[in-house]
Amino acid sequence: MAGRPKKRGIYQRGEYWLDWDKRTDGSLRSPFLTIFWHDRERGRARSASTRTGDLAAAKTALDRHYLQHTEGELICPTCGQRKNGAADMLALRAITDYLTTHEDLPSIKAVRPRLNHVVRYIATLETPDVRCSKIDEV
Repeated sequence: MAGRPKKRGIYQRGEYWLDWDKRTDGSLRSPFLTIFWHDRERGRARSASTRTGDLAAAKTALDRHYLQHTEGELICPTCGQRKNGAADMLALRAITDYLTTHEDLPSIKAVRPRLNHVVRYIATLETPDVRCSKIDEV
């Protein structure tokens, strides 16, 4: 019987988690937070440094890593739009993922206020679980 995945580390998204990399004596290997995941092919835990000790920046690094390694094939590299297989995703999740993966775009200063307007509108609805497939002109 498959249960809920065990929560690991400080922050977790899917099978990836954020934590400090510690030696067996409890001392830190690095002053930076680390992204961990279980590599099924190699049968062991793997890791990648976030290159920051700031929790907010490390969470963003984990989100980017997660999107690149799990949903990257569902996002068009040219336009950033989700491909057909991801149409049933929650609109708020899609907006968050877009802002996470495109925060370095020159146009993000123009895009962010428009997306914030959409988020505020969704927040006024009875149920905020709007799916991308249900969004149209109306």
